[in-house]
Amino acid sequence: DPATELTADLRVTGYTSHGATHYPIALGIVPGEELYLRLDYRDDLFDEATVAAYAARLQRLLEAVVADPDQPVGRIDLLDERERHELLVEWNDTTHPVEPVTLPDLFERQVTASPEAVAVVCGEQRVSYRQLDGRVNQLARSLVEAGVGPESVVALALPRSVELVTAVLAVMTAGGAY
Repeated sequence: DPATELTADLRVTGYTSHGATHYPIALGIVPGEELYLRLDYRDDLFDEATVAAYAARLQRLLEAVVADPDQPVGRIDLLDERERHELLVEWNDTTHPVEPVTLPDLFERQVTASPEAVAVVCGEQRVSYRQLDGRVNQLARSLVEAGVGPESVVALALPRSVELVTAVLAVMTAGGAY
């Protein structure tokens, strides 16, 4: 398993290790005259390139802390230029048109496409899209009759349940926010 050693001047000096970890990824820190960092990972979960990228980010973090110890850690930029470009430009390429659609519209499409498919599972309870749609529409009608519509906010205080999913969809179907 590769490990990364950062010397006092924070240079990555090698990948050597024969230990094993039961954690997906583990960072060991050994203090001494020089601070020794060891990054172990399960190679069935991570490839070497991913762990090397983590090690490079850790190195950038440590270099930034050494350069400005008073800087809040949350303000330290861990990404290199390639990663930043990938995250901000490539992954956010929105050159294709996105249909303006609401969640209730998407839900109705799914009801039409597969009414008998399971929409919600909560414990032993399973509810199909058709059943959920019936519950949502019934509650939405009641909410509209009670005055819920655009600009309305409805407080929901329910545990995770089929009823919570029903209430969220019903409030949005009625035109309100929750």
